[in-house]
Amino acid sequence: MLHAWESQGCYRSSPVEIAVEERDMHSHWWGEALKHLALSSDPVRVAGLLVRAMCGDNFHLRGEADKLLSEFALTNPEIAMDALGEMMEDEDKRQYFHAGKLSCFLALPAHVLGGWLDRHGVEGALTVAHHIPALRLNENKEPDLHPLTELFLGKYASEDLVFNEYAGQRHSLQRYMGDIPKLKEDEAEVARKFRNHELPRIRAWATYEINDATREAALHRALLDKHTERAQFGDKRCGVSSRRVQEQAMPSHPTGLLGI
Repeated sequence: MLHAWESQGCYRSSPVEIAVEERDMHSHWWGEALKHLALSSDPVRVAGLLVRAMCGDNFHLRGEADKLLSEFALTNPEIAMDALGEMMEDEDKRQYFHAGKLSCFLALPAHVLGGWLDRHGVEGALTVAHHIPALRLNENKEPDLHPLTELFLGKYASEDLVFNEYAGQRHSLQRYMGDIPKLKEDEAEVARKFRNHELPRIRAWATYEINDATREAALHRALLDKHTERAQFGDKRCGVSSRRVQEQAMPSHPTGLLGI
């Protein structure tokens, strides 16, 4: 596989390329082969193959390619950005960009993403909005901005359309387990830490997040209370029904006892 990659003039016919189309290809060994090849191969070619793998039918290969492109972006950030840009702009591939969160996107330096956004304007900002990390707290419970978030909200979210896309999609694909009302209240509490931030769009996000999380917490708490009330009411009705059955099964007048 390694020799074929280097010697064949036709990229799409090399074994490592053909392997992307195989659903049962073992992702670990494919990744190991590609890491070896990346050391001496055209980086544009490598990035293109990784993006192709991220858009394939092999679920495990998609994850491996995402991880490898994250590592690749550390040394070739502009090439990685161009490859992701082609993924976003391609009619068939863009669905995979929007289907989940990509770790390779977070590996991009802020200035590289900024250069791409400068060239693609509002449409580009709308496209990447859901990949921009959420505002967070550090281990000391203090506001902590990911560089991509600070860049995006500081420079590219001035349009209401872009800001609303970011704020509205912040918790998309997020799974909640346990006490959902409490989890939503915790989200509001995090947002309160950013109410006095120097960037206007971050203050606007804090207001949006507080209102939305508080509303969601109240909604889920009301649904939980209603469910609990119904369960308790059902238990009471069950008790009443049981007594009625017992009363019907046992005559109210002890005729049987008198007959003994």
